[in-house]
Amino acid sequence: MIEAVAQAFRWQRLLENGTYDCMDEIAKAEKIGPSFVSRVIRLALLAPDIVEGVGLVVWWCVVPWKQTHYLGM
Repeated sequence: MIEAVAQAFRWQRLLENGTYDCMDEIAKAEKIGPSFVSRVIRLALLAPDIVEGVGLVVWWCVVPWKQTHYLGM
């Protein structure tokens, strides 16, 4: 669950900063289905207290998902 929320924040940032224009582009780049991206990215809209309840801390929103994944977090 933590990895999915972190991925959602990463994808949200990529959309906001213009790296990708839509979720379909993310899906193609990640070689996954667009419906999966659509479902996971909704996790970025969770209330902060819910995200904290999942066990996340503020820096999860700042550190790229792949870097945290590589560190085994």
